[in-house]
Formats: sequence, structure tokens, C-alpha cells
Amino acid sequence: MYTLMYEAHAHGNTVVRPLLHEFVTDANTWSIDRQFLWGPALLITPALDPGVTVVRGYVPNARWYDYHTGEVVGVRGQFVDMDTPLSKINLHVRGGHILPWQKPETNTQFSRRNPLGLLVALDDAGSAHGSLFWDDGEGIDTVQNQRFLLTTFTVSSGVLTSTVPTNGLAEADRLTLGLVKVWGVTAPVTQVTLSVTGMPDVNLQFTYNAQIQELQFDVTSQSHTIEKPFTITWKTA
Repeated sequence: MYTLMYEAHAHGNTVVRPLLHEFVTDANTWSIDRQFLWGPALLITPALDPGVTVVRGYVPNARWYDYHTGEVVGVRGQFVDMDTPLSKINLHVRGGHILPWQKPETNTQFSRRNPLGLLVALDDAGSAHGSLFWDDGEGIDTVQNQRFLLTTFTVSSGVLTSTVPTNGLAEADRLTLGLVKVWGVTAPVTQVTLSVTGMPDVNLQFTYNAQIQELQFDVTSQSHTIEKPFTITWKTA
């Protein structure tokens, strides 16, 4: 959400938006007022009435993944009934997007020290993109004074690439890369390699779940800081 706030400040984008903002030509979205999006990628379908355990929601025409399980939603452009027990909020991630995340702690000072994770949700073409805005968390006018980090991430053909358009962070505020989850990897993975300019390539340990088509690898042990561009490649059988 911090990155969405930056994009709202810098480009006038909306942070919380109705479905029709992303699916303008889909007439089904024009009157929906019981679902909403955070940015372009996170679809939220809450229970708004007391005592309900099932809600009816719309699944726009895109590839969507269940945020809680990583499984692909099997319908597009349809209204469906979604189970909504007290312990669950219906969250779905849109294919084609990369969401940065961090493990939460008891306060933001501690959570900022945790490695940065990436949730990569591939679209039908096996592609995705996203970005991260990061500053010291307490300074004033960090954007105007260029005291922030802006990193972009893209995935295409099994290659995750980062670029750094802006890097004005102090060393104390730097982030390390941690766990990366890639949803929608359709073939078994045989190798995952981290490449950083000026350093030898490193083969990373990984797991692949064929049932939900999820690839996971953890870069934490490499102590790679986000302000350094990198490439991660996975090979499939």
C-alpha cells in the first residue's frame, strides 16, 4: 500500500478503486459496490451483512489466484458464490502483477527490518510486473528531495528482472530480498539462478508444487540488497 500511496502522490492514481476503473469495458463492473480493488491487482470481496457465510462476487475477465492458497480461480467474467467464514476474507490476486510484502511484526520499526518478499502472479502469457517505493518511513518531503528507493520488477519467459530508476536511500534503510513466490508456473522447475552484475551466479534452493503450480525460493541467505539490480532465472523441464 505504501507504493500505491506514492503512485497516488506522483501520478494521481487511486489507491482503493472500484472494479470499473480496471475493467472499463465490462458492463458487469459498472454497478458493483460490494467489492473493490487495492491498486490494480488485489480484489477484495468482503462480507458486509451480519451472519453471512457466503457472499456473491464478480470475477472479472483475467487470471486470478486465491491469495490464501495460490490456486487459480477457475472462472472468468462470472458472478460466483464465495465461502466467507469468520476466519477468512476473500482476497484474489490478479495475474500479471508482482506484490511486494514483508512479514509483520508488533510495530513498523521491527517489520521494516524484515527481508522483502515478492508475490509473483503470472498472467496467461507467463508475464508480470510490479514496483516498490521505499523511504526511511519518517522523513518529510522524501520524494521532493529524492531520498527514496524506487524499484521495478518484471517477469517474462521465466526471468525475474529488477531495475532501479531512483536510489536515494541511506545505507541504514536498505532492504534485503527474501522469499519469492511465483504462481502460475506450469512446468516442473529444474534450476533457479540469481545473477548480479560483478558477482558470480548463485544457484538457489527451491520448491515446486505441481498441484497449485507454485515455485518458491528464498534469497535471504544471499544478503542481497534491493537497491542492486538483479536477475533470477528459472529453468523448467
